[in-house]
Amino acid sequence: MDAEEFLDDVRNKVRAAINEVRQEVESRRAVPPSPPPMLNSPQEAPMAFGGVYRGTVTSKTDATGKGRVLVSVPSVGLSGSWAPVCNSSGNGVTYSVGCTVVVAFENGDPSFPIVLGRL
Repeated sequence: MDAEEFLDDVRNKVRAAINEVRQEVESRRAVPPSPPPMLNSPQEAPMAFGGVYRGTVTSKTDATGKGRVLVSVPSVGLSGSWAPVCNSSGNGVTYSVGCTVVVAFENGDPSFPIVLGRL
């Protein structure tokens, strides 16, 4: 066997080894996750309320002392939920029962209202 034949033999063995490694890598690759299932109807989608809404303060007597107010937002079906008040210190805004407030919902969830201000 001369030098050229020897080099060809080595090249072929290297190519075969590389192909074996490629096949092994391909066989071990993780299968990509399936996409989430499609919803069949709007009723299956979770309720999400982005943006801001008009609400009404129905009580300001927070038993926990956290300064929350009880708000109702009829446009989203919220009849009463305690909401923290976004209040910069020293702005002097007070919230009385019956006043109209601007309400947003954390992550669009009406169970977590936040009063942003008073109108």
